[in-house]
Amino acid sequence: VLKDLPPKIKTIIPVEIADWKEYKDAEYDLISWLRKTRPEKAERARNAIRLVKFGYLKRLAAILKMKDVLAWLGDFLEGSQEKLIAFGIHKHAMKKVKDRFKGGCAVVDGSITGIKRQRNIDLFIKSTKAPLMIANIQAGGTAWNATGVSHSAFFELPWTPADLAQAMSRTEGVNRGKVGIPSQSWFLIAKGTVEEKVM
Repeated sequence: VLKDLPPKIKTIIPVEIADWKEYKDAEYDLISWLRKTRPEKAERARNAIRLVKFGYLKRLAAILKMKDVLAWLGDFLEGSQEKLIAFGIHKHAMKKVKDRFKGGCAVVDGSITGIKRQRNIDLFIKSTKAPLMIANIQAGGTAWNATGVSHSAFFELPWTPADLAQAMSRTEGVNRGKVGIPSQSWFLIAKGTVEEKVM
């Protein structure tokens, strides 16, 4: 059936972070930054500095770019009649998006399971009251079809390309997306940060 499926379109949207000084402090001397901001984690981080540093910078970039991410999501929803799945990873980042669009979104994350998860998916797909779904890439990136939805945005990226491919596929394939409409994935990447390397 591959010949019958619409193409996938991927677009990278560079966004700004709010506090370059904080990001650069963490990038150049993570242990000192941790001593100031999270002292209980500084000693453990010293033992696995490169991987830990990359992980902290990834989470920090996600939080610091939230102003632009929220503006982009708001602009998309106001300027389009289309529904949108916004994928993230970390609770802090997802909470900021949930708080901004409270009442006009459905949520699928690790805390929402079973019948409640299916209700949220149905609310998103079938109702005009929730044009936005906020989904954790692990919890909402598999095992459901976004029928009638062709747009997804990623405000955080997973470590594993397969997880990204699975999440992107919610809007593309049999019984997914809109018939004859390409699947469009938007990547809201903080310029000049480790997110560019992950992408």
